[in-house]
Amino acid sequence: MGSWYRLRVPHNTLLVILCLLLIALSVLTSGCGEPSRPPFSLYQIGVTGLDGFRGEGFTEIFVPIPVMEGQPLFADDNSFTLSGNWSLRTVDTDRGKMYALQTNDIDLTNIDMHLSRELPERPHDEDVRVITDAKEFPLYPVSSEASLFNKLPDSNTESKSYTSYVYIGKDVKPKGDNGTIIFDLVLDVTGKSSAGQYSASYHAYIGESIPANVTGWIPVTVKVK
Repeated sequence: MGSWYRLRVPHNTLLVILCLLLIALSVLTSGCGEPSRPPFSLYQIGVTGLDGFRGEGFTEIFVPIPVMEGQPLFADDNSFTLSGNWSLRTVDTDRGKMYALQTNDIDLTNIDMHLSRELPERPHDEDVRVITDAKEFPLYPVSSEASLFNKLPDSNTESKSYTSYVYIGKDVKPKGDNGTIIFDLVLDVTGKSSAGQYSASYHAYIGESIPANVTGWIPVTVKVK
């Protein structure tokens, strides 16, 4: 007589197989239920060390302006926060449009500004094109001069760099024998995000330490990745 054997799979093994199948299904479908996010931009301007300096009643500091498709990225009615007694204006300079930070205080204070906005909704391919084009020179103006005080290392091979300008009013003097004004400017732009589609984005930043008694137009390095 032939013998019949019934294959018995332990319950623990069945549970392991079921768990693996569930994990695989979760990986394959991850993000499918996430809502799409609109394109967004954030510009953070930090200028520190100013609390060790004095002005003469009206002080201006200029910083680069974000640009997309040849136009300023932020309009006057975009949401922004600004610390201290500084005001913000868009001005035309002999180097091009820039942001002017202005105060009437004699004793200067540090600057901490955040500008943000949602970008226009575009078809995906157009969104990628516009953001990729803007990544070439995201902060204006563009300078042919070399930065003298760049504090950022060049070890990141994924980033590119070019030169722009900041401006420190000639009336800005240190309260003591020396001092340093530090510019930390960060621009982040992210395209529309939706499941299964590439989202274009870029990160541009300036990090410069300017010693006391260096005023006027100062070339600075913009790094983009």
